[in-house]
Amino acid sequence: MAAIPLIFITEDGNETQRGTLFDCPAEFFTTAQMKFYESCPTKWCICPLGYGVYSQFDSMGRKIVVPGIYLLGEKAPRRKFPDYPLKFRKEQIEKFLSPHLQIADDIQKARDREFATLTHDLRAISTEIYNAAYGAQTHLTSERLGGVETLLNTVIAAQQMMSLRLDIIDYASGVLTNQPSEWIPVYKKTDKVYRCFKIRAEKDEVKIFLNGYSHDTTYGPPIFELIPFVIVENALKYAPKNSAINIEIGEGEEHIWIHFQSVGPKILPNEIGRIFDKDFRGVAAENSQKTGSGIGLYAARTLLEQFFGGTIVATQEDEVLPNFGTDYYSTMFSISVPKVSRD
Repeated sequence: MAAIPLIFITEDGNETQRGTLFDCPAEFFTTAQMKFYESCPTKWCICPLGYGVYSQFDSMGRKIVVPGIYLLGEKAPRRKFPDYPLKFRKEQIEKFLSPHLQIADDIQKARDREFATLTHDLRAISTEIYNAAYGAQTHLTSERLGGVETLLNTVIAAQQMMSLRLDIIDYASGVLTNQPSEWIPVYKKTDKVYRCFKIRAEKDEVKIFLNGYSHDTTYGPPIFELIPFVIVENALKYAPKNSAINIEIGEGEEHIWIHFQSVGPKILPNEIGRIFDKDFRGVAAENSQKTGSGIGLYAARTLLEQFFGGTIVATQEDEVLPNFGTDYYSTMFSISVPKVSRD
C-alpha cells in the first residue's frame, strides 16, 4: 500500500489502492473517472474534475496512475472539496512515483535473468535427449541391441528433467507457488541426473561415475533434481578431456550427503566464498570463454537452503593435476540435506 492513492491499469483490468495517509473522495473513482484514467496521456493531464493526474507505464506494462492532485502553484480546480488532503507540487508526485517504477523494473530484470537461465538449461537438456536418441539409433543400426535399453532410459531421464525445468518456469511465474512438498528419495533423484548426463559426458570424452547409496529421504518440493543437475552441468562444462566426474552418495545419522568431485580451473582464495553468489564468475571461468550466466550455482544454493534446509560448500586442492595440458585442480562440491522419514 502507498501513502497516496494509486491506480494500476492493465489489459486484464484495473486495481485501485487507496492511500494509507492521504486519500481522494469517492468522486475520483467513478466509472467515468476510471475511463478517463484509462485513456489519458502519460505524464501530466487534468481530469474532468479539474485536478491533476500523473501517470507512467512501468516495465511490466502496467499504467500507474496518481489521481486527484491539487496542484500547488497552478490554477485552482473547478470542483472544490473541503479540507482536501492531496495538495502537492508536480515534482513531489514525480519523485514519489519513481521508486514504484524502479521496483517494477527490478522485478522484470530478475524475471528476465531467471528465464534466460532456464532457457539455457532447457537447451542443454534437449541436447541430452538428442545425444541419447542418436546413440540408440547407432546401436540399432549396428545390431548392438544390448545398450539400447540404457540409452532409452537416458532419453526418459532427460525428458523428465525437461519436464522439471518447465515446472521451474511455472514456479517462477507463480503458477506453482503452493506446490506441495513430498518425501524425496535422494539417491533416485541423483541417479536420474547421472543418467541424463552420461551420454553427453561420453561425447565430451569425460567419464562420469555414481557410487554409494542412500535408502533415506528428505522433504521438500519435487524440484530436488535441479540441485545435482546444476552442479554436474557446471562440472562437465569445465572438465578437460580424459578426466572424470565422481558422484558419491552416503548418509549419516541425521543427514544425507552427496559429493561431486571433478577437475576444473583454479578458484582463487577470494573467490571460493563467492561462487554461489548471483551473477558471479571467477577469473578462470571468464578467461575460459565457456558460456555461463553465473546464476546456476546461486540457484542450487538457494533451492537447497530455502526448500530443503540443506547446505552446500565448495573446496579445491592446491596441487596442480598433471596430464591435462594446462593447470587443472581437483574440485569438490558437497551438499547435505536432513533425513526426513515417512513415519
